[in-house]
Amino acid sequence: MRGMAGTENFNAAFLIIGNEILSGRTTEKNLPVLADLLGARGWRLAEARVVADVTADIGEAVNALRRRYALVFTSGGIGPTHDDITTESVAAALGLEVIEHPEAVAILSGFYRQRGLEFTAARQRMARTPRGATVIKSAFPGAPAYRIDNVIVCAGVPNIFQLMANAAVAQLPPGKISHALTLRVQAGESVFSDYLADVSAAHPQVQIGSYPREENNRYICQIVFNASDKQANAAARDDFCRYLQREKLPYEEL
Repeated sequence: MRGMAGTENFNAAFLIIGNEILSGRTTEKNLPVLADLLGARGWRLAEARVVADVTADIGEAVNALRRRYALVFTSGGIGPTHDDITTESVAAALGLEVIEHPEAVAILSGFYRQRGLEFTAARQRMARTPRGATVIKSAFPGAPAYRIDNVIVCAGVPNIFQLMANAAVAQLPPGKISHALTLRVQAGESVFSDYLADVSAAHPQVQIGSYPREENNRYICQIVFNASDKQANAAARDDFCRYLQREKLPYEEL
């Protein structure tokens, strides 16, 4: 995969496009779906951004992300209405013209023909891609996703996005699966923060996260250990468990 010389880059970014997300009218639901799909394939969702339906803003974000990460997924803005401008924006960012993709036309015309509906000009808009794009067929019959360079463009409607992203991720080369171990500690972060920092420094190959919450008017924390090396992950967890036991801090493994 493209990335730093001499290394494999299994990091992806997610560009969420839509005024409705930024206004709060629509709750973003696609990010956790994409993160789970990528994680199961051994990829990591390393960054996410939300931008408005503005061509310049979309293009600027696409170019920034695609230069930094092996892949960029987008959601939203590929429907039949005037404010669906993702395809034009991605094409402009890559310096490409927009065409009606023959394979996308065939998929969409067949979809509407089977339903006895006219393949109108508005519906034909959903067959447009930047020139050179590869159509990604999914279990959603109404319209395809597509890939151009290292940018994968999907619809924003959650159930459709999930089908498109699932098909796109299935085509990726497998990366390194990350294994998670979780502890539920019945204490606030400040009680153990210094020692957790020491554990993190002693096990640099393990990603350690602390996630506090309140339960029944008491502070608790979930400590999550993530690494592709199971033994290294377990060693970091066990190191922290020994500290918890020594300090008599109650915890459980989840």
